Amino acid sequence: MKRTILQKAAAAALFVLLTAALLAAADFLLVDDVHSYSRVMLQELYADAGNIDTLFLGSSHCYRSVDPAAVDAALGTHSFNAGSSQQLPDGSYYMLREAAAENDLKTVYLEMFYTGYNESRSANVPMACYLLTDYMSAASPNRYEYLWEMGGLRALPTCCCRRGTALPRQGRCPPCGGPS
Repeated sequence: MKRTILQKAAAAALFVLLTAALLAAADFLLVDDVHSYSRVMLQELYADAGNIDTLFLGSSHCYRSVDPAAVDAALGTHSFNAGSSQQLPDGSYYMLREAAAENDLKTVYLEMFYTGYNESRSANVPMACYLLTDYMSAASPNRYEYLWEMGGLRALPTCCCRRGTALPRQGRCPPCGGPS
């Protein structure tokens, strides 16, 4: 019996869905991200949607130095610290877009640690991208644009699993070929 084109398409779609489900299950079981600062920070960003008017962006110097509660008490604002480890300028840009999509931002502060700007693009430091995109909403276009900028088509398959906690410490990044 010949298989129709519709049957072949349905079989291919089923294969893709089962593969994605298997990858998601393996990711859930094998990656310990309970203590991931980026995960917690992005969950809080989404939970505070519509309330944030002051945003802080930057690398670990930002997220370890700025206390939003103290800023709010002093300035009468509702601030949010969206700093993260290894956040480069392009990461700050995509975090700004992510926050601005749901908030009417009045003021944005960008921490500019000079050595962090030796590498201005996450394509040169893939971990900087994955630390954010791993936990951005799956519905966020910023997640996919940032991944595309980082590694083009080669980076998009990483949407199926979190990469930030699984990347090798040295060597080349498999999706984009850059140093890890």
